[in-house]
Amino acid sequence: LTYLRPYEGKCSYTLPLQHLSQEDAIRLMRKLGVNGEDTALYNVAHEYDYHALSLKLISGYLSDFYGGDIAHTPRIPFKALETDEKVNRILTAYGEKLDDAEKVFMAIFCIFRYQIEENALAAVFRQPIPEFDNRALIDLPDFDFRLMIKHLVNLGLISQGETPKRIAYSTHPLIRRYYYKHLEKKAKKPLDG
Repeated sequence: LTYLRPYEGKCSYTLPLQHLSQEDAIRLMRKLGVNGEDTALYNVAHEYDYHALSLKLISGYLSDFYGGDIAHTPRIPFKALETDEKVNRILTAYGEKLDDAEKVFMAIFCIFRYQIEENALAAVFRQPIPEFDNRALIDLPDFDFRLMIKHLVNLGLISQGETPKRIAYSTHPLIRRYYYKHLEKKAKKPLDG
């Protein structure tokens, strides 16, 4: 997360994360529903630089929209890109497949830096928001709203965490930043004032 570099040593520290091994990458993709020959999965894992978040997102994309068929992997020239841009390109591919309610939900969801408890979702997302148009969420029946949340979890765009007392949702900072930038572009008025 390059935007944290100015704070390194002051209020943040660097924890170097290794990319997945070839075996772990293929195991992750298969666990998330991707089908195909090991060689095809290896090629995709290699193309996506064994980056865990990228592989999780691309696996959710393939599993949900193409029945897990590895042949439908979006071809994104990755090698020379920073991690942020890699994730942004995968999320752009998602943007072509998500429906309006899912896109609006992700745009609003990105505003929150912390988890959102399940019992607060309707109160936050299903009320008019003056800054932009969220009618796609307001008009969604309750059952369909819950199905949408489950779908976004299955895609890997949001994560569900559970404790004995509550269920809450969060997302990865790179995903949050991508949708926040899109929210800023669509807002009816500036978000900072």
